[in-house]
Amino acid sequence: MAPDWPTFIEQGFAFDMASLRGIAAPKGLPMAIRDRLVQALEKATNDPAFKLATERAYAPVRFLTSTTYDAELRAGDTLFRQLWKEMPWTDK
Repeated sequence: MAPDWPTFIEQGFAFDMASLRGIAAPKGLPMAIRDRLVQALEKATNDPAFKLATERAYAPVRFLTSTTYDAELRAGDTLFRQLWKEMPWTDK
């Protein structure tokens, strides 16, 4: 999407990143309602016109199941904890 900008890997950082955003619902939401919500979100994020609009706004989206989303959050947490140990970003 930005061909003139070097990637993290091209700059020597062996990881890639994405902005993860999620949708939350109240605890105890009935499973039938949860399933309908998940199906609606998946349908919306996979709509070709919606995908094109998000790509044009440099904010592409992808649908993740709750299990996959949880796994990505945990992997990111692990990555950033390790990165902090190796190279903490401080003002010192």
